[in-house]
Amino acid sequence: GTSLSLYNQAANVLELTRAGGIRVESLSITNGRGGVSAYASGPLSLERVRILGMSQNGIWASTTPHATTLNRSILERASLEVTGAVVNVHHSLMQSGNPGNVVINGGTVNIRNSILEASGYSESIFYYKSVDGTLVSDYNNIRSLEGANVGGGLNRSSDRYLIDWQIRTAFANDMNSFGYEPKFVDRAEYDFHLKSAYGRY
Repeated sequence: GTSLSLYNQAANVLELTRAGGIRVESLSITNGRGGVSAYASGPLSLERVRILGMSQNGIWASTTPHATTLNRSILERASLEVTGAVVNVHHSLMQSGNPGNVVINGGTVNIRNSILEASGYSESIFYYKSVDGTLVSDYNNIRSLEGANVGGGLNRSSDRYLIDWQIRTAFANDMNSFGYEPKFVDRAEYDFHLKSAYGRY
């Protein structure tokens, strides 16, 4: 894989405006205001991408007519903010984005078969900046730790636990999700393969 890093936290690491179809694969992005910013662009595919420690958003998708797809990727201390785009997240790990792992401010977010973790009182897994936007989420491992919320946002009460979130959404979201500690091979060394009886998957 390749790494992109900025020493200027006032800039986005990768900024796409009116770009054609883009596929980013096996890339590590660190130390920026935002990791990937996509505006009015063609389809964007992020495959095996790791985004770490952004001061604002790991991924910002806005008024993009084509879908953004995040697959087998990691967002750590970096959020996904959607404002008027369609974003699909599959088989990915999202940890400790602030104010949320997924910030909904319009558009549509589809999340399946992923691990979402938040830790600390200022964090949520799903954070609504506005009432606009659609979330479709299911078959995920959702964990809120140390006072974090599963659901939160402006002008809405918080959903502390997964069951609170499921009830608020009338089980439309995460009906088949659960909240167990994933047994990673080596979290400290960023090996997020899951352990098996014979080593790892």
